[in-house]
Amino acid sequence: DVEVLTNLAVIGDEEPEAKIPTGKPVTEADKSVLDENENRHAEAGEHLHYTITATNKGNVKHRGLFIQDTLEGLLPYIDEIDDVVMEVNGVERPLQDLIDGFTEELDVEETLTITFTVKVQDEFDADDVDSLHNLAVVGDEKPETEIPTGKPVIEADKSVLDENENGH
Repeated sequence: DVEVLTNLAVIGDEEPEAKIPTGKPVTEADKSVLDENENRHAEAGEHLHYTITATNKGNVKHRGLFIQDTLEGLLPYIDEIDDVVMEVNGVERPLQDLIDGFTEELDVEETLTITFTVKVQDEFDADDVDSLHNLAVVGDEKPETEIPTGKPVIEADKSVLDENENGH
């Protein structure tokens, strides 16, 4: 990486020099998931709320920041997403844009927040998969989430008590 650009001119006996420091964007990204009933398990019929954040911690604007989440690890287990929208800093866009990937610009110290909600299929069987894994791409960063799957476990017990309580 070049830290300083230097330009030297020769004017007669003089050699004036100009220097300017270079800058670069530094993107930090994170991804999180919250399940509807907040028990930290993806369950049949439950909504999963995803948040992706990207912050430019560098000293220049980040132009052409590529963002994508193919939902590859989720699509087999969630309802159709044709009508699902995401919010990008409060502006609605089709979730398909995130799957296809798009670019954004981030000013210095600016944070971009993407949120979307998907629904686990009603017929989802937690015995088929231990967790739902999801990976996004935000520039050079690859934030990921994983939520374990779960289903109700019902335990039953039965006892009998005879009238004279002698066990016979």
